[in-house]
Amino acid sequence: MQQIHRRLATVSLSILVAALCCTGCGLSAEPVVADGTDDARLAALADDPLFTDGSVSGPQVPDTSANVSVQRGAITVDGLWPSDVTAEPGPSGPAWPAATAMLVQLREAGWRPVAVSCELDRSSGLEGATVFATKEFGDFTAALEAVVRPPSSKLVGYVPFHAEADDPWSAHSEVPAGSSCLDGSGPPVDEGSVPDDLAIAPWY
Repeated sequence: MQQIHRRLATVSLSILVAALCCTGCGLSAEPVVADGTDDARLAALADDPLFTDGSVSGPQVPDTSANVSVQRGAITVDGLWPSDVTAEPGPSGPAWPAATAMLVQLREAGWRPVAVSCELDRSSGLEGATVFATKEFGDFTAALEAVVRPPSSKLVGYVPFHAEADDPWSAHSEVPAGSSCLDGSGPPVDEGSVPDDLAIAPWY
């Protein structure tokens, strides 16, 4: 009986030693940090006409957990499509002039809309609009989210983190010109649609 107890004690001690030795094994992996690829991608996006005056944020790993996603590098531009809130709203709604100008400018700058969403009010027309779009920059594809909601507007562009696919948004096809809720002479006839699996987001 004593031999059995000694064996159990030896096995338990071995397991404890192994567990202690493995404590933190997952933390010994290389840290997730930005590299020259991320810097080059942000520089390329900053050269785009829409983003030349934007605020640049490099990729970051939040320190809230050892197992987290990476926040992609991004460039933010505010007030690119101002709305005159003192003017009388037209028949298409207060956001219509700025929102339609936004969509035209995105296309003219070479961005490919993959989703267009409109916020409609039965009495006042278009209250706001959001466009998601992508654009190829040589060896990678950037994505953006552009929002007009009078009196403000906001544009955020994202570049893929160097450890992910060069085009993480490739699954989505372009919204053809003339077919979105912002095309035509207004007022919009529907609210458009955003795919459930749209992956244009700050997180990788």
